[in-house]
Amino acid sequence: MPMPDTTSNRIGLEDYIKEHFKAGAFNTCKRQYWPITAGPPMKIHTSSDAQRVYCRRPTKVPLHFREEVKAGLEADVKKGVLERVPVGEADTWCSRMVIQPKKNGRARRTVDLSGLSKAGRYESHHTRSAAEIVKTVPAGKLKSTMDCMDGYHGVELAKEDRHKTTFSTEWGLYRYLRVPQGYLSSWDSYTKHTAAIRDDCPGKPIEHNYEKI
Repeated sequence: MPMPDTTSNRIGLEDYIKEHFKAGAFNTCKRQYWPITAGPPMKIHTSSDAQRVYCRRPTKVPLHFREEVKAGLEADVKKGVLERVPVGEADTWCSRMVIQPKKNGRARRTVDLSGLSKAGRYESHHTRSAAEIVKTVPAGKLKSTMDCMDGYHGVELAKEDRHKTTFSTEWGLYRYLRVPQGYLSSWDSYTKHTAAIRDDCPGKPIEHNYEKI
């Protein structure tokens, strides 16, 4: 570090860390390829005879949201979170896109993966609550906390399972390349990846917790 880790140097150290890791951990650009979290891709475990969800007719997007929703889809393609389903591929799974207004008046775009979750199997990873973790911090110690922006989208999805996340839109079919929110094991897989990365970090908390959405 460029300076001693004292309370008086907190702001200077914060600025140094943000600058040093701006291309990786602190990369929040919405228009470039999203960094990939270390570790194997997440699998979506379903049995061969699972009842598939197939919603071919796309959700109608309100006129005042069309431009924003379309731009959001294309931005996620550029980030490597989504891809258009290639021409010539047969439809298998297909879920429904859902649009809801946020409190600020903008559009919230989600995909209803409840049907896939019913057909899926858990890949469990237990974490303790934030209150329990805080109790493990020794007296006189300071700990830093961070909130990972779109953390799920850092974890890759196994190629053979990506078709299961396909969803229909008025602009064609899309599917996830990264872990989607709303699937039953997304949270467990994400925390398992981050816990594995941080296992060898000195001074880390005993366990980690990320709030379910």
